[in-house]
Amino acid sequence: DYGITHSGFGFGGVFTDYDNDGDLDILVNHDFGYKNVPNKFYENNYPDEDFEEISEKIKMALPTNAMGTGVGDYNNDGFLDYYITNIKAGFLMTNHGPGKPLVNMTGTSGVKINKILDTSGGHTPVSWGANFADFDNDGDLDLFVSNGCLNPYIDANPDFFFENVNGLFVNKSKDVNLYNASIGRGSVVFDYDNDGDLDLLIVEQEPVESFPGAQGTLLFRNDSSKGNWIKIALYGVDQDKNGIGSRVEISVGKKKFIREIDGGSSHSSQNSVIAHFGLGTADHVDTIRVKWLGGKEQVIVNQKANQLIKITENNNGKKEVNRLWYLLLAIPVIIIAWFYFRAK
Repeated sequence: DYGITHSGFGFGGVFTDYDNDGDLDILVNHDFGYKNVPNKFYENNYPDEDFEEISEKIKMALPTNAMGTGVGDYNNDGFLDYYITNIKAGFLMTNHGPGKPLVNMTGTSGVKINKILDTSGGHTPVSWGANFADFDNDGDLDLFVSNGCLNPYIDANPDFFFENVNGLFVNKSKDVNLYNASIGRGSVVFDYDNDGDLDLLIVEQEPVESFPGAQGTLLFRNDSSKGNWIKIALYGVDQDKNGIGSRVEISVGKKKFIREIDGGSSHSSQNSVIAHFGLGTADHVDTIRVKWLGGKEQVIVNQKANQLIKITENNNGKKEVNRLWYLLLAIPVIIIAWFYFRAK
């Protein structure tokens, strides 16, 4: 018994390290949470084989129709934030650190949409999948939300795309060709054409006649990005072979960015396990730090932008340092030795 005992209309869950302590906590989404059991959040007490429910303590007992979760540090403060999809506006829950309540920023962040307005009036958004990703490679995480009606009600439910502009979100759905009235459910991001920007796959429910031209699956190629980027692929040895549960942190000047390699999020979906970072105009990354699930860390430094870097877990648990540092440390020794032997 790990202490996870509750009933409710479970609609998926996410393993995620919300408190940066190196182990995975659990978020459980519940449909009909407003009249039954709200969302649950469990803190991992590793190395004890026990989880503690902290839903009320950190304000994550959301009484909502939760369908899916987007995970990402949208404000680049070093803590993972969570977007919970819903019928009507979703919940943007901002994380300020261990033990502190998450703050609902929905109303002030630009993501609150309770009605989709069109020529026929207004429709309530029914949201399922959600993905934080740096679609424009400018260094911050944007937000995609997959929407789709509930059969037999066939209301227009176009998807949402929110661009992150200095920590606030701007609805750019129409501008980027994602305002498509469909029956979206799951959604994933990955670089399918290996050009350095993230593309988008949306899984649709079976098309119905009321949606002419609707498709079962929609693949959107991203041609809008102009910024630099870097991708990191993890290869676990003691840990999961894809690095699931581990974290990648990079530093560019004074800025730091994090990505968590998760085994499933959004709605019934799993994103690419390759960590992707937009870099804007930066042409290199100062430091890449891998925090493997289990506690080991590896570091490499001074990497050029616009490349895929493969990192294999180091079995001895020591930090792996880029060879450039060894060269820099060796130069003074070589110079001293040269003068010493010349003097003799």
